[in-house]
Amino acid sequence: RFERQVIWLSLIALLFIACNRRIGTSAYPQPPAIVDATKLEEADAAVQQEQMIRDSLAQPYLVIMLKRTGCYGNCPVFEAKVFSDGQVTYDGIRHVELISLFESSVDSTWIQRVFERAKEINYFDLDEAYPSGGEPIPDLPTTITYLRLGEKEKTIRNNFDPPKALVDFEQWLERELKKLDWKKKRD
Repeated sequence: RFERQVIWLSLIALLFIACNRRIGTSAYPQPPAIVDATKLEEADAAVQQEQMIRDSLAQPYLVIMLKRTGCYGNCPVFEAKVFSDGQVTYDGIRHVELISLFESSVDSTWIQRVFERAKEINYFDLDEAYPSGGEPIPDLPTTITYLRLGEKEKTIRNNFDPPKALVDFEQWLERELKKLDWKKKRD
């Protein structure tokens, strides 16, 4: 019986010492470390740079653009831009129904439909300018389209003799943009 009590007391003492050590190391405050101010400034600058990168990545960016330039006649002149956050801007300049700056918005499904349509015509494989390998004709309008899908981006300047699929895509995109609920932009 005496041996049992000694064993129990020994176990309790071991537990107490073990627990007390853990508590003891965290119970007393650590002495203040000597800190190099330049290292703090470098760490702060690194944190600020990381935040700027995160902020820039979070900023809306251009994903779709359709622009029509003028000609010597009554060609429509406008520029429509669709941003990654769904915001859309329209700048109607001449010979269009909406003259001035307008805003609207689209959802991700709308943007996805544009990219699906572009994929159907192999947009990213088309030439960057039409006429291919030739000089643009100055008195003809130019239609400029831009698409950015992830890291892939492409601008096509269509002045003359493009593939029919590109013209159909441009016209389809213009019709889709006209369907949006445009509000005149306030300054």
